[in-house]
Amino acid sequence: MEIKTITAPEGMILTNGSAYGYRIALGSLDSAENWYEIPIEEYERIMKEDEVL
Repeated sequence: MEIKTITAPEGMILTNGSAYGYRIALGSLDSAENWYEIPIEEYERIMKEDEVL
């Protein structure tokens, strides 16, 4: 079984709207098209608003 991964470029984080990560292992029902890049600063702002950081 081959595990497919996608990796964000430097300075960016991948998100599907509810999960975040620099490197994402795609599940069997997931697709790279479900993920998009956001700047790390935006990720940090979202986490701070949600009081996660």
